Amino acid sequence: MNTMNTKKLSEVCGLTARRLDQLTRENILPQKSKGEWPDADAVLKALFRHFHSRQLDEAKRRFDAARASREELKLALEQGNSIPTEDVIEAWSDVVLMMKSRLLSAGHNLESRGLITHDVRVLVDGEVTEALSELSKAISYRADAEQKSQTASKKKTAE
Repeated sequence: MNTMNTKKLSEVCGLTARRLDQLTRENILPQKSKGEWPDADAVLKALFRHFHSRQLDEAKRRFDAARASREELKLALEQGNSIPTEDVIEAWSDVVLMMKSRLLSAGHNLESRGLITHDVRVLVDGEVTEALSELSKAISYRADAEQKSQTASKKKTAE
């Protein structure tokens, strides 16, 4: 059985003397005698058990939270309070295709009713095509912090 003082145990464990004393008061570590722990092996084993137990508790807590979240989502779907992502994507795709078709035919429809001239229709078709081209560009939904920061600073400058 080997002894270890607080300073040495702090260095070995990477914990402060204050934290070691707290763990002793909480009965996680054995009591020290005359400023030293009489059985360094027992102290280290107790520390490993304690931190391993905390890791298991944290993993169990995360697992339980994930399970609860999954059950909440499942219930929301069953009650009609949530919509599967695939259904939303399909519905929006249909809406976008319909809007694209309507916008592309707007100039022709207005010209065929005699409401605009052919030259104006060509201008309208060009503007609609350009707008649709801009809208079809990929959108990044996960902008990094730098992009968000730049956007925020541009808005402040514009104000």
